[in-house]
Amino acid sequence: MRRGTLTVALLALATLPARVASKHDCYIEDVQDKKGRFDWKNVPSCVELFLERASATGIGDDGVLGIVAELKKIGDKNVKLETMDLTGNRITAKGARALASWVNVSTKLRGVELRDNRLGDDGAIELGRAIGNSLTLESLGLIQTDMGDEGAVGLAAGVEMSVSLAKLALSFNYIGLVGGRALADAIAGNQLLKLTSFSIERNVGAEPVDDEDVKRIKGSLHKHVAKPSKPQPLSAARAAEVHAYRSLDEL
Repeated sequence: MRRGTLTVALLALATLPARVASKHDCYIEDVQDKKGRFDWKNVPSCVELFLERASATGIGDDGVLGIVAELKKIGDKNVKLETMDLTGNRITAKGARALASWVNVSTKLRGVELRDNRLGDDGAIELGRAIGNSLTLESLGLIQTDMGDEGAVGLAAGVEMSVSLAKLALSFNYIGLVGGRALADAIAGNQLLKLTSFSIERNVGAEPVDDEDVKRIKGSLHKHVAKPSKPQPLSAARAAEVHAYRSLDEL
């Protein structure tokens, strides 16, 4: 090979996106240095990312922007990330908007947990647009995220278009009659939706969610039928972090 041809070939290789070796589970220690500063460069190699209450002040919107920037830098083809738990990190609508931009383009992301954040109606609307576009997102957790009817209506617009969503948790918010009805219409009206788990209990909207709308939602839930699999053991430390919420089937 001539020197000029070799140089061109090396330059071409240098411009290719970096390939990353997967690290199945990533926790706070995988994205934080000894001084407590966050460095997100490892995130694209993670399959499951657990950042529940990552610090006293949370990662905040800047953290989400940093994570999404790293994911986009590597590109969807080489990113491994399938699930994210960002519980209790003081994320607002700004962070939700950034996260939604990744949900829109990812072909691997299956689950996002955002409970106990400050997304508000604007954040819920952003995520609603994203779940309507996603072909892979199966689970979205928005318990206690300061969402009201406006946010629920925005989410409902996405649910109406979704072909992949299976689990949606909206308990402990401010959803009332209007939001509940929009969700019931979307869930009952989307024939392609295979929703198996949904929670909306303990909402405190100005007008409570109508019982008939709750029944319509419950009647639209699909029963998950799968071959039993051998349960995978959790470490004692990680098992303590698991949070269980009742679904409508348990009410």
